[in-house]
Amino acid sequence: MDQLPIYYAGRPYNPDFVAETETRKYLLETKERKAISEGDVLAKAKAAIKWCEAASKADKQKPWQYKLIPDDAVIRTNDFKFTIAQAVAVV
Repeated sequence: MDQLPIYYAGRPYNPDFVAETETRKYLLETKERKAISEGDVLAKAKAAIKWCEAASKADKQKPWQYKLIPDDAVIRTNDFKFTIAQAVAVV
């Protein structure tokens, strides 16, 4: 808890997962598909996207990227690349 707080609307939020590959670092959030379009989820996602942009500028080794993934797309037998490809666009 509070390991990587990202602030949105004056409140802290911590993404579900942080992952690193050979070429990139990721902030990953899983949500129920029906909750993805809710205002609070989108506000957190937009704050996390801005955080990733700032972190990418500060850390020139690997860029950061945020992924919002529907929970029903996370399946034990799917590999990481396939799972993050299921992420939804945040508008």
